[in-house]
Amino acid sequence: MPRPLKHKTKKDRAKANREKVARHYARNRDRILAQKKEARTRGLAEAQQQQKKEEIEMRKRRKASHWHDLQQDMKMYHDKKDPLDHIRVLFRGLERHTNRSPSTYIENTCRHYLQFKQSTAANLAFQCPIRNAHIVMSNLLRGTQLFSERLLREYGCTEYFKRAESFARRLRLIIYCIDDIESYLLDEDADLKKAYEKNELKVQDVRVKKWVDGEEDVPDVLPDWLG
Repeated sequence: MPRPLKHKTKKDRAKANREKVARHYARNRDRILAQKKEARTRGLAEAQQQQKKEEIEMRKRRKASHWHDLQQDMKMYHDKKDPLDHIRVLFRGLERHTNRSPSTYIENTCRHYLQFKQSTAANLAFQCPIRNAHIVMSNLLRGTQLFSERLLREYGCTEYFKRAESFARRLRLIIYCIDDIESYLLDEDADLKKAYEKNELKVQDVRVKKWVDGEEDVPDVLPDWLG
């Protein structure tokens, strides 16, 4: 014989189910909350791990892309066998990335970072303008140094080598100016926005601008005031 229904109407059954759930939660509240917290912690850790993995992969792809472009430029030099042509290729690489004004490029990088910091993408480190600028310039410097070494082996300390070394010093100064911006991020007491607005960044100095823009040669030894 069928068991008689304790709750005959749909409304009664729904109410009974809610009460049953409430009793279950009351008895197991601590365990349920602990499980939820554990799940949130595990999910957050997995999300951070995935983000870090994506960041590393993105940086590798971007670095490989820039290095591939530079290698193609270097191949043009080998095809032509003319050191001056390759030096021009290196110059064009810098002009292409900085729109012909490295000092403006560095200041824009600072401004873009200040905007980036306020955006929802600020937790995606691989999109950081400062980091990306550093990767681009480091690749250019790496290619220039390899070329300088080759010139020294093949031609000795000639005008070709001196021009390549001069360009390498210029790239090092550009990277130094980017590092200067980054130093404000590592110092909790420093205010990057205020320094930018007051023209206190290294790249905002008139002499440094002329050096990074190629209007004047970068000295072999940088002055103490720039240190």
